[in-house]
This record gives sequence, C-alpha cells and structure tokens, in this order.
Amino acid sequence: MVAWIAKWLRDRDQRVTLLSRGYGGIDGGPNDEALELYRRLPDVPHLQNPDRVTSALMAIEELEAEVLVLDDGFQHRRLGRNLEIVLIDATCPFGFGYVLPRGLMREPKRGLRRADLIVITRVANVGAEYVTQLENRITAICGDTPTIKVSHEPTRLVNSSGNHLPLVSLQGRRIVTFCAIGNPTAFEKSIQSIGAQVVESQQFPDHHVFTQDDIDSLESMMDEGDAEMLICTCKDLVKVGIDRIGDHEIWALEIEVVLQSGEDTLNAMLEQTVGINKLLQSAEVNDG
Repeated sequence: MVAWIAKWLRDRDQRVTLLSRGYGGIDGGPNDEALELYRRLPDVPHLQNPDRVTSALMAIEELEAEVLVLDDGFQHRRLGRNLEIVLIDATCPFGFGYVLPRGLMREPKRGLRRADLIVITRVANVGAEYVTQLENRITAICGDTPTIKVSHEPTRLVNSSGNHLPLVSLQGRRIVTFCAIGNPTAFEKSIQSIGAQVVESQQFPDHHVFTQDDIDSLESMMDEGDAEMLICTCKDLVKVGIDRIGDHEIWALEIEVVLQSGEDTLNAMLEQTVGINKLLQSAEVNDG
C-alpha cells in the first residue's frame, strides 16, 4: 500500500520521501522492506531512523521533499500529518483481540478513531459475509470514517536478476516455499491459488536474516521433495540475493494492491493532500 500511494504521488510530480523506523536492519543498513520498496520505486528516497522527526527534517531540508509518507507510523505522533490511513488485515483484523504482548495490537481499538481512512486488506482471502461483519465492527468503533477494501493480487514471478515469468509457470509444478513475513499463511494461500503443488513450506520469523545453514536446509528440502522451483516473497528475495540454490531456481511472487472499492474516496483524499501542499508552497513563495 505504501508503494501504491508513493507511486500515485510520483505520477503527479510530487517529490516523495518514505520514512520508516528501520526495524530489522543489520548494522544500520536498510531492512528488507526498504530494499523491496527501492526495487519497486528506485526514484523515491527512503529514510530509516527510529527518530522520524530527524529523518523528516532531513527529507525536507536535504531532499526537498514535498510529501512525507510514514510507513507504519500511526503511533508515531510527534509528527503532525495531513492524512491518517490505517490498514486492517481481514485475515487477522484485531491482532487476536489484545494489545502487545498478549496480542498484536499496539493500542486499543478506540485508537482507530484518529484515522481519516481505513483500508481493509486481503478481502479476497475471506468471505464476503465476513468482510461485511468486519465493516460493521469498524463502524461501531469509528462511526462514519470512510472505509475502502483492497486485495493483494499475485501478478508475476521475479528473480534477483530482474527477470520475470508469468504466473502460469507455477501451475502443476512441484515447489518448495519459504518466507519470513508477518502473515505467512496469506502468502502460502496465494501460491496455492495459482495451482502450484507445494511439497514443503518453511516459515522463518519476520525480518529473519538468512544464513548459509538456512540456504543449505532449503536445498535439502528441494532435493528430498524432488521439487522444481523454490518460491519466496519479494521481501525475502532481496535478502537472499541469488537466482538459484545449486540446481534449483529461486523466484519470488510479486504482489500488487488492487482496489476493490473506494478508489474515488482514496483519490479524493490524496488529491486534497496534494492541494494542501500546493497552498503551502504558494504561501511560502508569497512570504518570500
């Protein structure tokens, strides 16, 4: 979703900079999410720093950013913002009903009332009736806050060299999957929906740094399962950084956000944000 919004803004000639905490980065380097966003958006700077005020000032003063997009910044309230967008995963909407450490929520559900827009994601992974029930729960918390729906759709396969394959390349093929993401079940369901024959799956903790032992273990799985391809997420591919393990090719499943409802609402809110920026820039010119 961050990539979708950043691309929308870039297509309208806005100078965008992404700001994130950088959780999981090694020795101060970019984490897997930053590497993946750079692959998708090579012309959009991405600053990672737990102190987002510092990175925001750097983006404005050194990169001349016009729009700052905070990735995972709803609780980072030191920075004022023009638009608050909250994503709710339809497959696990309220983090098992509890805040950390008992559940996955970072604050009580009533915090959603601060949101300007709520995006229900992965709606294709659950039934329509369940989505309606979820919308009703959100309305009970947030009142008339606009809610839109999106799905995460597989589009193609990509490898570390930038080559691509169509999704039909997976149909009927014996594959091994691995991933180190927050919702591995959604990834595995996407693979199965394409028609691949998954002979083994390996799940690692989110933001896991792959070691040679991990690579060797995956190669053994491929050999033992007589698998033809090794499939991961794009977030994992940028960390593995190779096209094959032994005789086995490694490909990542590329996922794109597809709006299922509310595109006009999202466009209008982003247009309003761009309009605010233009007014501020005009005022600065006039003051000068």
